[in-house]
Amino acid sequence: MRNSKYSIILLCVITGMVMLLGSGCAAPRWQEAASEAAPPVDLRKTISVNGIERSYLLHLPPGQDSAHPVPLLILLHSGGGKGDDLEKIFGMNGLADREGFAVVYPDGFSHHWNDGRNVERFRAHRQDIDDAGFIAALIDQLVESAGVDRHRVYAAGVAEGGMMAHRLACELADRIAAVAPVIAAMPESLAGGCFPARSIPVLMINGTDDAIVPWAGGEVRVGSRALGRVMSVSGTVSFWVSQNGCSNTPSITDEPDLDPDDGTRVRKQVYRRCAGSVEVVLYEVLGGGHAWPSGRNSALSGTAPAAGRSNRDADTAALMWEFFKNYRLERLPPTRRESAP
Repeated sequence: MRNSKYSIILLCVITGMVMLLGSGCAAPRWQEAASEAAPPVDLRKTISVNGIERSYLLHLPPGQDSAHPVPLLILLHSGGGKGDDLEKIFGMNGLADREGFAVVYPDGFSHHWNDGRNVERFRAHRQDIDDAGFIAALIDQLVESAGVDRHRVYAAGVAEGGMMAHRLACELADRIAAVAPVIAAMPESLAGGCFPARSIPVLMINGTDDAIVPWAGGEVRVGSRALGRVMSVSGTVSFWVSQNGCSNTPSITDEPDLDPDDGTRVRKQVYRRCAGSVEVVLYEVLGGGHAWPSGRNSALSGTAPAAGRSNRDADTAALMWEFFKNYRLERLPPTRRESAP
């Protein structure tokens, strides 16, 4: 009887070992799934452009690898800030993880972008820093090293970063598929030399009561500081409508007023029948101030008290992505490495 019990125990042990060996000592399937679904990645990196070391923060979505290129959103911070500010405040990474695109947060030179306003107090302007060249080199690097799809690169920015997005539309239309400047207008001194290589889709979001980047155009002001001149919002829209050969008559819709207590409404203008099948879109925030729509006023370093009303109806990040994912570049220029002698 005792031998019979030992035989049964021994048989169970041997059977378990055979099952384990037969599986090749493989990990349980839930562990395989966890290893396949790699977590999102955040990388702080630098790149040398024209002898100047430039820095950026890169966010890659879960499971990203070079065999499956993903779209890239370049998000440009406001004046006086840095790339990390946007990641912390706007929460773009969560959308990127859900939709499967990468986000890069470059840092301006001495906290500013050379957006074309020629403001003497900013080193980036005084030294005429080649920020368009920086962004072009950054795109090339991320295509080569991070599995970014060169056909689907987009640029957006807030305030000064939005003005820089206008400049990128002028100078890098052959590398960037679409742009979205937020609470920004075209610098007056930039417009005369703006000749995009192709029709480029543009989405703008501006508040009618913006006290810093005035709706009617003129001097950009933070407190008593005069910081260069910009075109009016309507003039900026007309500029891109003309550049893209669009119909001058937009379709206009009033967006749902989801938060009646925020003191603002959103009116959407869409200009169609453009060359290259692009669109120019303006979200006019009626009563809105110098704030990224979604209720986050603190995005702009040193300007929050003067920001004015913030719209809480629109989700700016989602609006951008819905616009961007309609566009891709078909013809691409060579990278800097490919074009080097």
